[in-house]
Amino acid sequence: MTKIDDFESVYSASGRLDGEMMKNLLESFEIECILLGESVGSTYGLTVTPVGKVEVMVRSSAVAEATRIIQEYQNGKLEGD
Repeated sequence: MTKIDDFESVYSASGRLDGEMMKNLLESFEIECILLGESVGSTYGLTVTPVGKVEVMVRSSAVAEATRIIQEYQNGKLEGD
């Protein structure tokens, strides 16, 4: 798990778009997020290699809630009718 100051990674995205989508989801639940990724991936448009990996980071105090929300999202529990 990547850790920066008071932030910890809760999701490894396969590119900037995937990371932004997860960040927006968590922010809709009022969880502060930052994205941490390889700039070379953005520069060359690499999104499916380790170079394109983006980490979605939340404050350490929000890791449990963020993880729960991500799991619910991945299991389809946050989808509307």
